[in-house]
Amino acid sequence: MDAHRGLAQRHGALRLSSRRMARRDHRERGAGDPADAARTGQPGRRGGGAVRSIISTVGTSLLSNKARLSPSGGDDEAALVRFLASVDPAQASAETNVLDKLKVDRADRLIFLHTATPEGERCAGALKAHFEGKVAGVAVVKVAHLTYEHRSFKQRGIKQLVDELATAIRREQRCGRDVIINATGGFKAEIAYATLVGLLFKTPVVYVHERFNEVVKLPPVPIQWDFSLMALHGEFFDWLDEEARPSGEVRERARALPHELRLLVEERLVDGYGGLNAAGQALYEAFRSRREGCVAERVKLSTRAEEALEAMDESTRRAFRHLLTNLQTRELWQQQSDLIQRGNMRVYPRGGRSERILFFEQGDEVRVCELCRHSDGSYERLLERGVKRGSYTFP
Repeated sequence: MDAHRGLAQRHGALRLSSRRMARRDHRERGAGDPADAARTGQPGRRGGGAVRSIISTVGTSLLSNKARLSPSGGDDEAALVRFLASVDPAQASAETNVLDKLKVDRADRLIFLHTATPEGERCAGALKAHFEGKVAGVAVVKVAHLTYEHRSFKQRGIKQLVDELATAIRREQRCGRDVIINATGGFKAEIAYATLVGLLFKTPVVYVHERFNEVVKLPPVPIQWDFSLMALHGEFFDWLDEEARPSGEVRERARALPHELRLLVEERLVDGYGGLNAAGQALYEAFRSRREGCVAERVKLSTRAEEALEAMDESTRRAFRHLLTNLQTRELWQQQSDLIQRGNMRVYPRGGRSERILFFEQGDEVRVCELCRHSDGSYERLLERGVKRGSYTFP
């Protein structure tokens, strides 16, 4: 049976809840966003290259610079727009300073992420009004819970920033745009986590200190992040992402995780619920992006493996379905598998949990011979008996 199709149709492939999926799909498709160059037919960038999308975190330097350079006329949004039009971009705000140095033009798209504060909203609104008509599109996004209140900022605000950044990056990249993160504005913690997201998503991050005249650019690092350990326990992270989970349930299920992954979990975040911390959220979002973006290999189950899957109780079947889904993406299983039987076959995973899958690769297919377990001794019995590829039939 073709598991790539059959697992999804007959056994329900691992997925987020429909409500969460619908919400994410709506956000990542950019519902309600202004027109962009890809849809309006505006010209591409210099030399016909990809259109840029520049995601900027927004601080309040616009307000402080307005008060210092032009104290009269108030500081409402209209006054800030007039100020932006009257002074050099390098003096107006941290955001305009960087965008000017990046030589923003009409083919670019700008996205401003601002704090959930009146000041942040006012500055972002003024920046949007200032750039409208000068670029292909401008969007403003409020980051919920990113406020001056310490507990909200630490427990929910930074996580929400990571989520909004990841959502924007995925959406813009799917439209074929080159994404740049401008992490100059906002709280210092925003700069740190924006940089982490940039590294994980292989997206360049730019920054200009108020005393610098040049843009400091952190390019994508040529490192392949290993998400195979997170993939091995992916059902826990998907479960945690579906909806708010009570602290007790999070604590109980997190005990089964390796120490490296437990570091990403906050058993008690707020109001009796647990979840991922900000670093964990960044890693999970990058893992999701890799899992969804990889070309899936065909996974075929032998007649024996199919019969074993059918005979399992629902809990065990669910665990194997998750692991079979990982086999569709080499990046997610290669580091967690071993060659066995003198290289005749592979076992996945090699440890860390009870389930074992014996398989081999043939062309562009992953062929699953056996589904067994370490806890009931079936894995050890198979190894003692010996397994050979030719002993299995594949429908």
